[in-house]
Amino acid sequence: MRWPRCWRQRGCPRSGYLSGIGQRIIGPLRLGGTSVPGTSPRIPPPRPRAYLPVEPGGTARPTDYTEMNPSLFGAAGEMISTTRDLNRFVAALLDGTLIPSHLLDKMKKPGVAGATYGLGLDWYDTTCGIRVYGNDGDALAYQAWSYSTADGRRQATVGLTSSRPADPAGTVHVLLDDAFCDR
Repeated sequence: MRWPRCWRQRGCPRSGYLSGIGQRIIGPLRLGGTSVPGTSPRIPPPRPRAYLPVEPGGTARPTDYTEMNPSLFGAAGEMISTTRDLNRFVAALLDGTLIPSHLLDKMKKPGVAGATYGLGLDWYDTTCGIRVYGNDGDALAYQAWSYSTADGRRQATVGLTSSRPADPAGTVHVLLDDAFCDR
């Protein structure tokens, strides 16, 4: 398992980036619901519609943002996945399919003392004491959270569109507690 040479040299052109992602992750994990649309505003189906409140003339009304250029957010917003593919990716990350265990161990260490985030990996301690690992992502009105137990036996992925300005993380934590705590 080798990373493309351009990644090791930190100067990967877009074609090398896409090739590396495709050869190393999307292809081997059979992530058929994952795409990298580049500058295309089209999100492949299945997909929910996404709305944000826009205030023309001071009156807020929902505006459809389903079609947007995801490359606005760089590589972080440019990859679009189904919840099934997110589950498959997180499981492969945690079971050692994608990276060796010594690198996963580094990802599980907080970047800052007392934090719950390491090198691209977040964790949440549920109310019943089960630690789950994963991450979240968002682009305008789309948001997703994907978490798994360390052994990969239990997973939960939440995808939503929201036009409300409030942070839904607290609600998502309640959902994670319900999913992992056998309530």
